[in-house]
Amino acid sequence: MISASSRGVAGIFVGGASRRMGGTPKGLLQLRSGRTIVEELADAAHAAALEVVLVGRHPAYAALPFRSLADAPGAHGPVAGLVALLTYAGDRTSVALACDAPFITTALLTRLLDEPAAIAVAPRGRHGWEPFCARFASAEALPEVARRHHAAISRLQDVLDALSTRTLQLSEEDARALRDWDSPEDVAHDIDSSRTGGRT
Repeated sequence: MISASSRGVAGIFVGGASRRMGGTPKGLLQLRSGRTIVEELADAAHAAALEVVLVGRHPAYAALPFRSLADAPGAHGPVAGLVALLTYAGDRTSVALACDAPFITTALLTRLLDEPAAIAVAPRGRHGWEPFCARFASAEALPEVARRHHAAISRLQDVLDALSTRTLQLSEEDARALRDWDSPEDVAHDIDSSRTGGRT
């Protein structure tokens, strides 16, 4: 059920193959608390008044209590998932999140939601846009995203460029919150860092 106070939909993208993790679904990796990344992200999103859905159907997540969206048919990749999320959200705001980002906070999501009106809003780092901490005006963004999908363009960087995305300015704390667990080395580093109070 969608809450009347919902500010939009947070889509957690879970469709990747997790090859660098040996096939273990990244969203089900556990933090030191014993909770999974998906659980932590869902709590942060709910606290920011966002409905939570999973984007990209994966059997490992079937037992979780969230609606699961199949990627849009046709070309594969994250743009197919974004089409599915924007379509589901309809006239509501969409927020794209990655299932391997365990440190996203409610405060960061609230800042993203509070940015002035724009078709898309996202942080920008040294390597370009951060597409999995991005906000979309779903109905306005969908035609261009769908066009890119039908053209088999799979890079979200290209989509965000095409949408004239507004830049979300990040504090140092915000930038640290965007760290992801892309490999076993990332997981080990963050767990060791938490045990030593950040002194590794």
